[in-house]
Amino acid sequence: MQGKIAVEEHFAIGATASKSVRFPQHPYWSGIEGKLIDLFDRRLAEMDASGIGCAVLSLNANGIQEIPEAAKAVELACEANDALAAAVAKRPDRFAALAALPMQGSTCRGRRARALRARSQIQGRLGQRLFPGRTADSAVYYDLPQYRPFWAEVERL
Repeated sequence: MQGKIAVEEHFAIGATASKSVRFPQHPYWSGIEGKLIDLFDRRLAEMDASGIGCAVLSLNANGIQEIPEAAKAVELACEANDALAAAVAKRPDRFAALAALPMQGSTCRGRRARALRARSQIQGRLGQRLFPGRTADSAVYYDLPQYRPFWAEVERL
């Protein structure tokens, strides 16, 4: 092993694994779900073969950002972060974490702040990965007034 560090290496839970499949007929994409879920046997073997000593894990793309309902996005993020915390606790020598934090909906500030506090306790957590919420007709900007309580909690932590 060469001790390389791989940053933002995606992992998945059952509910998010299929969201990373782009071209199901292509051999690479047809096997991606298993690669994203299996962190210990397949992932560690691939890391060893590539000289990677530590992988900084984060939830796979489109895992939570395409969920319009804020409460559902937070619930799924907490489930993913619990799985992430378990993986890091099992192999802190090989894994670190970027905990998922959904940003959907200004009405979800309280739950989001609680999720942020809880996820800040993940052993090996290096930071948070913000997942932008999407709306059909507009972009989301995090300097809007409704996000100030969130940024205040980030600063406090």
